[in-house]
Amino acid sequence: MTQLLIIEGNTPNLPPAAAAFKDVFARLGVTTACANPYVSLLTAGHLEGVDGVVFTGSGVAWSTDAPEGQAQRDAMELVFAHNIPTWGSCNGMQLAATVLGGTVGASPKGIEVGVARDTRRVGDHPMFAGRAETWAPPCIHRDEVQRLPGGAVLTATNDHSPIQAFVYAKEGVEFWGTQYHPELRATHIADYLRDRNGIFGEWTHLINDLDTAEQTRQAAQRLGTTPEALSFDNRTIELANWVTHVQNSGEIRTLKTKYSGATHFAFGDGPELSQRLSDLVLAGTKTATCGALHAYHTENEPLPKPQDYAIVTSWTGTPVAVIQTKSVTILRFCDVTWDFAGLEGEDDTLDGWQRGHRAYFERNGGFDPQMELVCETFELVADLR
Repeated sequence: MTQLLIIEGNTPNLPPAAAAFKDVFARLGVTTACANPYVSLLTAGHLEGVDGVVFTGSGVAWSTDAPEGQAQRDAMELVFAHNIPTWGSCNGMQLAATVLGGTVGASPKGIEVGVARDTRRVGDHPMFAGRAETWAPPCIHRDEVQRLPGGAVLTATNDHSPIQAFVYAKEGVEFWGTQYHPELRATHIADYLRDRNGIFGEWTHLINDLDTAEQTRQAAQRLGTTPEALSFDNRTIELANWVTHVQNSGEIRTLKTKYSGATHFAFGDGPELSQRLSDLVLAGTKTATCGALHAYHTENEPLPKPQDYAIVTSWTGTPVAVIQTKSVTILRFCDVTWDFAGLEGEDDTLDGWQRGHRAYFERNGGFDPQMELVCETFELVADLR
């Protein structure tokens, strides 16, 4: 059974932000526990047996880089040090940006409240598997991430807050986060607006529509969304995908115990290509792969070497195979012959291999006929389907 720890972002005098997450994860069949660093500092003991950690939104008056937020920052640093997959909503995402070296501040466009209109994907991250190209999720925030940490990847944006979601996967840290609130119903947003003397007092005119938007199409349209978009299954897509990611991460950790020193990766740069290439590996057709040498340097990743193990995952992170490196050669693109290209199993001719790989490299950092490639041959060790 997957065990999650929810880190409460509110001080005890405020309504608990963890409650909405507990409800969502209960419906997703996941067990949860809660901790509040504002009450008692988080310790390593809290993290024993924990598969994933959630940092909630917050209604406190200070930003994530303020002195008052030190306990929350300490808690996140501890979680990251234990390499536990982590989720953050709103303040939770801002907290991650602060801890990882980005910047947070008040949105230049003011408060974004109700729904995050016209939110759209950037790239094709597994966070959004099953998600439409654009959507309008519940949101309520004053601050936003203004500069991403180095190494972070932007995954969603809109016209109000350019950084609506980002991920970070580096040096053992696995973070996914959104500026909006997939855990909240529209009625929860309305509850935050009922205090006419609070910072959201000028938005009280949205209360009636938020209270009825899940059932009334006209109310949802006035907010910029639809009842279907606010349904549980649609609203919580990112959280359901993150739970799958947490479960996959646990399986990968187990495999790395069995296959000492194994790395893990997904082929390609999108779900369709990833599926096609992993299918070729499992069929025994693909026994080689290549990547740009400069990408290894940029990402500070070690080159593969003979006898290394690697866990191949689907685009959404499910382990599908284990491979073992047989040989590694550095070749210029223009020097690759059919002797190697044919082993990749993707094309019938060298010309086809060149066209397909040129297009891939143009999409991922640039192409030059003289560029150096890490050309690796491997064998299939385990079919994990």
